[in-house]
Amino acid sequence: MIKNQLIWLALLSASSVHGQESRAEVQSIRCAALFFVQTSQTAADPEFGMVMTNFAQTFSDVYSASKMIRTKINGTNGEVIARREVVLNELKQSWRSNLDGVVREAGLCTTWLLKFSSRLESMKDINSAAELVKTVGEPPISPSNEQVENWRPIIPDGFAAWANLGYTTPAGVRKMLEESVRRSAPTALPKGVTQLSATPQDDQRKRSDYSADGVRLPKGVRRIID
Repeated sequence: MIKNQLIWLALLSASSVHGQESRAEVQSIRCAALFFVQTSQTAADPEFGMVMTNFAQTFSDVYSASKMIRTKINGTNGEVIARREVVLNELKQSWRSNLDGVVREAGLCTTWLLKFSSRLESMKDINSAAELVKTVGEPPISPSNEQVENWRPIIPDGFAAWANLGYTTPAGVRKMLEESVRRSAPTALPKGVTQLSATPQDDQRKRSDYSADGVRLPKGVRRIID
């Protein structure tokens, strides 16, 4: 346990050297990366994938705002992604040997998120980076035990799914989510078109392989001719 905590602290220290980042910057981009890894489970669980995508975006926004406050420069989305890639590469190399540390860090991320999410929800608009940073506040020093245990069985599955997918992009995650939702939804058929019955003898109505507009229908679909 102590060894894992030391590794985790060393990783945080190494990250903070990157541009002399503040503690909020370091932790928010690490949270964004951790949740981004979990979006790889979207195909298996679209609802979970959507939540993880939202969490990752929230912490990316926090990182961007925190960096802007420190540097007085409005950064780009590409810079945020590049910084997140540094953390992703680090996690890729270390998560197995530092599994307990990664689980604890995920727990810290959701502990922090729960702390500021209600404040964000109560506000109609966030009009500036300073307002967002003030609302979010500093990351907690340690995670709640409940959040740590919540993540313990999830983290390995997320990294396993991520390894199978390789690196992906936010657009790729959205496409994967849309495809998963599409597969789970019933197929919408054009008006006047029906699926072939299992036994055609049960329905003797005239049918056509073409739509009313003369377009050939997909295999297994025919139009009823009244």
